[in-house]
Amino acid sequence: MWQDALKHLGAQPQRGGLVVYLDLQRIPATLLLYALGLGAVYADRLPFLANILDTSLPRLPGDDPSVRRRAATVLPPYMLWPTGPFRGYENMVFRLSHWLHDRLLPYARELTRDSDIYTGTFDKLEILVALNFAHRPPDPRPGKDEFILHGAFSLRQENRERIVSEIEESLSLHGEESPYVTSGIFGSSRSECSSVLEAFKQKIPRSRFDWDD
Repeated sequence: MWQDALKHLGAQPQRGGLVVYLDLQRIPATLLLYALGLGAVYADRLPFLANILDTSLPRLPGDDPSVRRRAATVLPPYMLWPTGPFRGYENMVFRLSHWLHDRLLPYARELTRDSDIYTGTFDKLEILVALNFAHRPPDPRPGKDEFILHGAFSLRQENRERIVSEIEESLSLHGEESPYVTSGIFGSSRSECSSVLEAFKQKIPRSRFDWDD
């Protein structure tokens, strides 16, 4: 049911116009993805999150038929308009991520009233989406540029390092039985997950956040 909803909301009925505005048609689907993802992360339902991220979205005219449009590669804020003119967020980097964080906060009160726990859950969701994206990028063919999905977590170093350490500890202690492996969210083995996670760690510190609009 939720995958069908993402497919419906992730379609882009308007095909003509500025690309950045056309991409914003997907924001309702992004909102749903994050709402579902927050609940899944909070409840440790990683298999559900993995399935949601793997949802196939409708193709657009001119799409390469060999490249599948997955929710994880199409709907994250960084793939839309992260620097768009969101009122009240003009001076923030990755402002669409921050907007989503604040927009969903009132609904997250049903999960927790601790704002730090909510923000940690939000950052963990964005990190898992970024790892899933890195594991199965939009175009996996050799020679294609690789980049990392950014989000609000990119600016919250303490949260990011804590979450990455938790994932590393799970992989170290539980090996092939770690929920990150059994869910297949960013790898099907301990070594594969560790490789994706290590590449993620190496790329984040070298990223620039002071780029212009």
